[in-house]
Amino acid sequence: ARRSRLGELAGRRPLEIVTPSALASLDGDAVVSVGEDGSSRVANHGRRDATVEAGGTTVHLPAGTGTVVQRGEAPSRPRRLLPAPSWRADRSGPVIGFVGRGAVLSGGWEPVEGADRYRVEIARRPNGDELLATLELGGRARRFEAGGLAEGTVYVSVASIDATGLEGQRSPWR
Repeated sequence: ARRSRLGELAGRRPLEIVTPSALASLDGDAVVSVGEDGSSRVANHGRRDATVEAGGTTVHLPAGTGTVVQRGEAPSRPRRLLPAPSWRADRSGPVIGFVGRGAVLSGGWEPVEGADRYRVEIARRPNGDELLATLELGGRARRFEAGGLAEGTVYVSVASIDATGLEGQRSPWR
C-alpha cells in the first residue's frame, strides 16, 4: 500500500499515481494499494475530492470514499469508507521490556461493523512517521500484541478494512 499525506502541498498540483489498472490524482491523505492481480484500491482520506481514471472513465471520490479498479475495467462507484476503530481504555501507560529481548505491546479496540480485517501500525513518531511494525488481523480481532520492540517511545494506530480491501480512516495515534 502506498500512503499519501499531501496536506502540506495545498495549492500545488495533485500527486498522480499510476498503477497497473488506474491513474489516481490525489490532493490530500489517501491510501492506494495494488493487488497481486493488478487491481487497484484508492481510499480518499483527505478533505478534497480525488479522481481515479481507468477504462475511459473518470470517477470523482469525495472525502471519505473509495473505489476499486479491476484491471481493464472502469472504477467502481465510490463507496463510503469504514470509520476508524475506537481504542478501548483497558490498557494504558508504560510498557516494560528487557534489554536484548524487547517489550510486548498490546491493546484493544471496539469492533467496526463491516470490517473484514484491521491494520495496526506501530511507529516511532506521534504522526505515524518511522514505521516500526505493521500487523494485519482478521475481522474478528479485537486486540493486538507486538513483541520484540526496541527501547523507546512508540505510537500505535489501527484502521478497519472492508471486504473489498478499502482501508478506512485510522484511529488517533495512541
